[in-house]
Amino acid sequence: MVNYPPFAPLKSFFAAAEASESGRLRAAAKQLGLTESAVSHQIKRLEEFFGIALFERHGRELRLTAAGARFHRAIQPALATIETATADMMTGPQRQRVTITVPTSIAAFWLIPRMAKLQQRHPSVDLQLVATNRLCDLAREHIDLAIRYGAGQWRELEVRPLMPELYFPVASAAFVRKHGACDPAELLKSSRIITNALHPDEWSEWCSAHGLQPPRTSNMITLTSAELVVPAVLDGVGIGMGRRPIIDPLLNDGRLVPLFRDRAIGKTAYYLAQPRASRSTAARKVAEWLVEEARQANEGKLTTGAGGTVSGERSVGARRNKKARG
Repeated sequence: MVNYPPFAPLKSFFAAAEASESGRLRAAAKQLGLTESAVSHQIKRLEEFFGIALFERHGRELRLTAAGARFHRAIQPALATIETATADMMTGPQRQRVTITVPTSIAAFWLIPRMAKLQQRHPSVDLQLVATNRLCDLAREHIDLAIRYGAGQWRELEVRPLMPELYFPVASAAFVRKHGACDPAELLKSSRIITNALHPDEWSEWCSAHGLQPPRTSNMITLTSAELVVPAVLDGVGIGMGRRPIIDPLLNDGRLVPLFRDRAIGKTAYYLAQPRASRSTAARKVAEWLVEEARQANEGKLTTGAGGTVSGERSVGARRNKKARG
């Protein structure tokens, strides 16, 4: 016989544990539609069921005991699964919400341009997009899916690789037309360099990998994200570090051009992550669609050279060599 704890006290305990940072029962009582004394009574019932204190009491304030904190962590995934299953049942087949957290650059340059395709494929799915560079707690924040940037080492999550990242210096097409005959290494010394605050070491890493002197810091402008770096490069403010896959459309249509040829490097990638307990039908559909979109994007890229840069592109160095051969 399975010995389940009484569910009403369990709900009160969980709500109080979630609100325990404030130390008061008011938030939990408001969430449950109960009085503070009713919530306190339910918690006492659960403590009597276990025969152990789950909270330390100081008047109306509660703090989790070590046992209470351990129990809260243990039941959190199960209650999240119950909440997801309940939402699926209540929304029915008409509309199903899936919440996904994505780095801001991937949201702006990769996912949002594809959302119309998702709507066509799965019209009953409402995708709730949380674009942030913060590492979200998927279980605690009730997030179904995440595209994460890194090495793929998140043990508490189910993780699948999506896309590798490659980066290299790029400039606008107008910049290339103006400086096509120049030595790209010299351009790094004389041109304004745009850096990404989220990747402060990108220029020193790339230059070190290719035996070049890093650009002078006195000739740099630092912007806070790729969403600012890319438009600045396109507008001719200077040379920036382009990162694939987010700049692939701009490379393919010729608006961005690599400064060097076959000089890309990469050490991290993008991964699809989800809580192991998350099994909603809608979340599975979106996850499968994301994996398929990433596969098609990877296969559809222009052929790459040894360093990873698109071989069909005309870099500044390639134009300079062509002119020299005359």
